[in-house]
Amino acid sequence: MENISLQIQDIECLLEKRFDLWSDEDKERYGTEDGKKDKQKLNKVISKLEDMKILLTEYLMKKEDQLNTTLLREGRNINGPQVNGTDDLSNLLSKMTLEDSKKKISPNLTSSSGLISSRDLILCTRDAVKKQIEFLTNVSDENSGINIAWIQGAPGVGKSITTLSFIPNWILDGWTVSWINVSVDGAITAFRVVNQCKTKFEMDRDSVYDWLNEVLDKHVAVIDGNHIDVMLPAVKWYHETEKGRRLCVVVSSLASSKKNRDREDVIYKSATHIVSSWTLDEYMTALDDDDMWQSVCKNIQVQGESKEESIRSKFFVAGASARYMFDFTMKQAIERYTKAIEIVPDYMTLMLKGYESSTIVSRLIGVIDGQKFIVSRFAARKLAFKLGVAKIDDFVSTCRNFLNPAMFGWLFEMRFFALLGGEGVRYILSGQEYNWPYERVYDFDSKYPDLMLFSNQDNKWLKPINWKEGGYDAIRVVFLKKEKAFHYRLEFFQVSRAISHTLKLQYFYSTIKNIIDNDAGNNIVFDEIRIFFVSPIGSTSKISSVEGSGLLTEFGWAVNKEIDMVEHVQI
Repeated sequence: MENISLQIQDIECLLEKRFDLWSDEDKERYGTEDGKKDKQKLNKVISKLEDMKILLTEYLMKKEDQLNTTLLREGRNINGPQVNGTDDLSNLLSKMTLEDSKKKISPNLTSSSGLISSRDLILCTRDAVKKQIEFLTNVSDENSGINIAWIQGAPGVGKSITTLSFIPNWILDGWTVSWINVSVDGAITAFRVVNQCKTKFEMDRDSVYDWLNEVLDKHVAVIDGNHIDVMLPAVKWYHETEKGRRLCVVVSSLASSKKNRDREDVIYKSATHIVSSWTLDEYMTALDDDDMWQSVCKNIQVQGESKEESIRSKFFVAGASARYMFDFTMKQAIERYTKAIEIVPDYMTLMLKGYESSTIVSRLIGVIDGQKFIVSRFAARKLAFKLGVAKIDDFVSTCRNFLNPAMFGWLFEMRFFALLGGEGVRYILSGQEYNWPYERVYDFDSKYPDLMLFSNQDNKWLKPINWKEGGYDAIRVVFLKKEKAFHYRLEFFQVSRAISHTLKLQYFYSTIKNIIDNDAGNNIVFDEIRIFFVSPIGSTSKISSVEGSGLLTEFGWAVNKEIDMVEHVQI
């Protein structure tokens, strides 16, 4: 890690030097004959080294977690189920019904489940929750004949908390409930609810079968998390139906191999339910509830934005994952998605295998009505930039039939960003072909702009990390001259395949104003503003209306003439 960091520092120093000041060794190592090409090459080398740092960091974190788990187990010397406390659930046992708009879940119920147990959790009963409740009700019926019920879906959509909320239904119907949570590193925590008493346990895999077999009749076992580690003893347990009514509910984002389950489905009746990921409308409805908003607003509220704007900002990053929407800050969600993206080899692996993966790659998939999509627009853009345009084209031609329709609205945008990160963008303007060359791309927060991006003579692309795609999708910073201040031309890009669009100048203006207002030393001057509307070749897309007419007059944009000044390009 130290060697990689030093190498990055050395290359960054070279970038600050003129080509003729490089040492002979540096010229031989990185040189071509063109200083500009050398900088492009060095930027790509830096990107690869940064990738190596991320992967190495993740590897070291996993190793540390594994070591800590091993030491913890050795220190506790777990040999058979160990009781780890009890909770009284007498005041919490009310049935979950399809008419409930929400349900508050106490830490007494969530402890030892693998879910957050430090505070009350609120479950909002969106349609997907109601469908899961209905599924659990049906498979629990005495006459269903179901021995194993699979609840599957993308990570972080609410599968576990919904199943947990159904425990009072089972208890009030006379079931005993055993819950087993298996973490990624194999650690097992568990609890059992008999009547109104919950007993918590720690155990190893070898103890699971005997522990489950302590209860004979009308016993439901819920296996949550990395279920592969405990499926063998669970299968042995639920196969012994002669000992009484048994139901095994497996809650997991891991799509168990159908090949391995075909024989089981023939012998033992099973049922599968897939939970759909969250939509923006569902977030808006859920967070309209004051209790729900107060419980998660610290991870969503953006300073200076309204509640609705904050939700949209977070949705741009977190997307269909409620876990990343509610339980993580914007920064944490970005970091976790970025780590997952770094180890994705191609779109085919992601879309065909990522959903079944036990790695962090599965975080990047959303599923609605059985159709898959990349979890958020932020993740889609990052993936496009990393994997390149050729892999996007292969992906579209192969996977078109099982993609969610929302994905097609993103693919053109993804292709644009893939070109930015690779060979540059060839485009057609007024019938002539031009090229935006490869230039380094930086993440950009328009509300808190990094002024270091405007303190050198390099051209660059800025990729916004906020939700305001209604205004623009990318910015190109073009250096013009250096006098007392750095003079630039800003080029804004709105990328879309939609037929009609509104030009929302307030977003362009606020970005420019935020940069200038933060420039206390008056070191940045924008001499020119250009706006490009980018659409596919052959498209009839157009800008039909303008919001904020007159905001850019100081940069030469005439009032009520803005539509005519936008440059329409096709790629």
